[in-house]
Amino acid sequence: MISRDSALTTPMLCVVLLAVGLPLTIAYGASGCQQEQNCRLPDCFCPTFEHPLGSNNVPQMVYFGFDDAVQAQVSGYYDELFTSDRRNQNGCPITMTLYVSHQYTNYDKVAEYYKRGMEIGVHSVTHTDIDTAAKLQEEANQQKQNIVNNAGVPASQVAGWRSPNLKTAGDDQPRILGELDYLYDISLTYSRDANVPWPFTLDYGYPYPCMISPCPSGTNPHKGFWEVMVHSLQNPRTGFPCGYVDGCRPEGESDAEEYLWSNFLHSYETNRAPFGLNMHAAWFATPEYMTAMGKFIDRLLTTPDVYIVNVRQMLEWMKNPVPVSEIKNFAPWGCPGVTTPRPTRKPTTRRPTTTTSIPKPTTTAGRRPYWYRQPTKGSLTYPVKGVENTQDTNRTPVDNRGSDSGRVLPWVREHGWRAATSTRSPASSWNSNVNQQNNDGAQCVQDVNCHLPDCLCRSVTPPPHLSTTGTPQIIYLAIGTEVDGNSYASLLQLFSGDRKNPNGCPISGTIFVPSDGNYPPYIQALKSNGVHVALRGGSYEGWFYGDAMRRRVAQVIHSIKPDASSKAGWRGYANLAPNDDVFRTLTEQNIPYDSSIVSGNSDLPWPYTLDFGLGDQCAERPSTCPKGRYPGLWEVPVTPLVVPRSAGHYSGGGVSSSTCAFPDTCPGTINSESFMKELLNRNFMRHYNGNRAPFGINLQDSWFMNTDNQASLRGLFAFLDDALAKHDVAVLSIEQMLDWVASGDNNIMNLKC
Repeated sequence: MISRDSALTTPMLCVVLLAVGLPLTIAYGASGCQQEQNCRLPDCFCPTFEHPLGSNNVPQMVYFGFDDAVQAQVSGYYDELFTSDRRNQNGCPITMTLYVSHQYTNYDKVAEYYKRGMEIGVHSVTHTDIDTAAKLQEEANQQKQNIVNNAGVPASQVAGWRSPNLKTAGDDQPRILGELDYLYDISLTYSRDANVPWPFTLDYGYPYPCMISPCPSGTNPHKGFWEVMVHSLQNPRTGFPCGYVDGCRPEGESDAEEYLWSNFLHSYETNRAPFGLNMHAAWFATPEYMTAMGKFIDRLLTTPDVYIVNVRQMLEWMKNPVPVSEIKNFAPWGCPGVTTPRPTRKPTTRRPTTTTSIPKPTTTAGRRPYWYRQPTKGSLTYPVKGVENTQDTNRTPVDNRGSDSGRVLPWVREHGWRAATSTRSPASSWNSNVNQQNNDGAQCVQDVNCHLPDCLCRSVTPPPHLSTTGTPQIIYLAIGTEVDGNSYASLLQLFSGDRKNPNGCPISGTIFVPSDGNYPPYIQALKSNGVHVALRGGSYEGWFYGDAMRRRVAQVIHSIKPDASSKAGWRGYANLAPNDDVFRTLTEQNIPYDSSIVSGNSDLPWPYTLDFGLGDQCAERPSTCPKGRYPGLWEVPVTPLVVPRSAGHYSGGGVSSSTCAFPDTCPGTINSESFMKELLNRNFMRHYNGNRAPFGINLQDSWFMNTDNQASLRGLFAFLDDALAKHDVAVLSIEQMLDWVASGDNNIMNLKC
């Protein structure tokens, strides 16, 4: 057994291994890798579960790796946790690694953290899946330059890369990152096991199971390039694994501290492999978690042989390992110029768990319209100083919504009407959907990692800038049909200009037109009446998938756009739920929104962006439901209508119900004016008397191209006329509705005609 007091240096490693009878081949599945024979430190280290020094002779390294933008709210969390008086056993302050994405980042804060000894890594420019060689080359190079140019971090010090959504480019990943002078990647995942692997170099390929494909192969060498695995944690209460710390949601402060400590012990009491806390700072928006993390850090710092270092420092030890007895003199972990003695910390004690709501954020008016998107083509360098960064940096979350009791919208006050009160509890947190997350487990928390007008978390309560009282009820019309001689007369009857919203503007709607079969003069006439034209996808059944699917969607977009608005949205053919290939193409083509998902959730969601993935279950084709993150792409889910079953029509007495996406496909539908008016009105009242989420009326071409459906069409007209008699109701297009949701202006009277 190697003594804890042994003074081992790298050149002695091979001799010591032979002396104690340990095998030189310590690889797990890496063909031919033999430590200190064909793989020598500091340039090569074989994959292994046991470090050659032995678990009793290595320091327990703990590292924090935070993803995403560095902005005001998360900086507050970092500053509270990584204080100058929290120091390791060698007297140096603890450090962390920040994997920085571009949008919302305050590079002045990045520069400050670098000067304080924190490591700055790269997390892409656009925060989309980086799974091709070309995209990795562009984003890894450009974001590194953004950090160098805007934060003053030397290029040689920007050494680590983390892929958004933990999606990699296979063997292209280490190859390209190595060519760009990165030292390591920290994107590949490893499921919870009896032991966890140590970091290693890819000189002999990647030996472990591939959890999120593609992964590097086990046969292609990438000499000298380090791989730091993302080890999953485990919730001790449920036994479920969490890829990131914030993938688990403990019940309170005590459970959160137990969650962190039990996972730490899994490394500390076994092979002492570095313990990584890979996470997003939005987890700390729950105050109990923030308190638990502070206690956890203090507890670590009173534990023998534990050092909280950044990933770059951890790899410096991996390249030149020294025993724990000499670690206080290990130069890469030193802190030149720091002379303050390490303060003595008393172990913290648990205190009773308290329940505190997440602070409600303030809003900033006058920002970009909802359809503004960061470009995905060409230069990936964007302005850092200016309006966006200033607003994000100065944003301070405060609870400013309790004072809204009795508030009346200006245009409502003018008509002498008082809006209905929202049913939500004032004490509840706004961000009610905790399942809007992707592979990396990021939780969407409004005004922490998601900011209007570019990003809105999924929620069943109005967005933060709308008051708890006085939220108007929006109805949006979404129609999928060809605009030709068969449909034009009925469409013109609907959008005649005679029906007015409370602000005096004619009602509007969105028509999703296919790529052919349209008569352009009719389209232009409807647009002159305020109608918005969007894109209706063709059939992508059969063999269309992957690149073929993306090409087909792009072709449809380009074939329609000459006759459509440059901000046109998308609806899939026959409302089939799109997959990741479709959403990826919509993002690449700068399509501002999708309205193809028939929600399988039973709630009434507000529109939201897909920065953190899809928050709805797909009622149609759930197996192909998109799983990726698509920053800036809005989702307007189709909320199914509820149809009481009462002998095929509304005669009262129905106690059970069914659902349908389109009024003409509802079970028991009859071509009757009274039936259709009542069907729409009952579902409208669920929104109007509930959470005021926009009420979508989604119609198919049969409404406008089949003369037999004229009675149902009259029912639609009668419903709209009754709804517009209420002074807090407006009938808009999807584009107008999203502009209102994102704008921060609570006054519908300010909408442009």
